[in-house]
Amino acid sequence: MDYFILLTLFWVIVSFGNACATRAPRRSSKRKAISRQYRDMVIELDIRIPTIDPIKCIARIANQINLNQKIKQKAINIMNAATKSAISAGKSPMGLAASILYLSCLINGCNNIGQTVFAQTAGVTEVTIRNISKDLRNHLDLS
Repeated sequence: MDYFILLTLFWVIVSFGNACATRAPRRSSKRKAISRQYRDMVIELDIRIPTIDPIKCIARIANQINLNQKIKQKAINIMNAATKSAISAGKSPMGLAASILYLSCLINGCNNIGQTVFAQTAGVTEVTIRNISKDLRNHLDLS
């Protein structure tokens, strides 16, 4: 029920914003304003939005690519370390999971699966995989 109320309020804000605009605002500023109003509503109404468990994302991507259990387990260990050190904060769960699986493959000597496969399976870009992988390599001991 809370989600229905939240979505209804979100729709009202978007509609009201469109109706009240005297000139066409920039798309990014409009998006920021709507995002800010959405966050304010969530806080004011004390609504708990469920978060996506990145471990489940690892399992989903690994199963679609048919990776072995050793790679999955190493990826889960890396994910736990990333979550504990707050490196994962603010990152897309699917992008993070794909990047961690990619690194896990490299660590375990499975070099025949490229970034493209992980990116397409996770629904993110190769740039996302590269950037998150670079952050993880810089902040974690990946051995």
